[in-house]
Amino acid sequence: MITRVIDPQVKEERQVLVPLKHVNLQGRIEAGHTTLDAQLSFVNLSETDQPIECTFEMPIDQQTVITKVLVQIDDRIVEAKIKAKEEAKEQYVDAMAAGNTAVYAERSGKHQEKITLKLGNLLPN
Repeated sequence: MITRVIDPQVKEERQVLVPLKHVNLQGRIEAGHTTLDAQLSFVNLSETDQPIECTFEMPIDQQTVITKVLVQIDDRIVEAKIKAKEEAKEQYVDAMAAGNTAVYAERSGKHQEKITLKLGNLLPN
């Protein structure tokens, strides 16, 4: 994954490679529907001690129902809660401004739907 980093020294945005470390996919077919659990692990190898914001986008089918979004950062697990889009964005921006790790997920698209997951203030490993 390529993500953006804003260098606080020069207030300039640059891109950083965040390599995929591990993928685990598990699928089930039950009573006419399919369940897919996708676990993607990335490593922040940034050469700076500054936190980064990662944006992950995945195309989804129009009939896809997303029932749960879990994000694990180190030993902490964060489960997304459904909120009004503007309220969720505002809370994400506020958390980022306060220096807290933040997670934001959004489903969007008209012709090609996608889920966008933003993870903010991630420290290097």
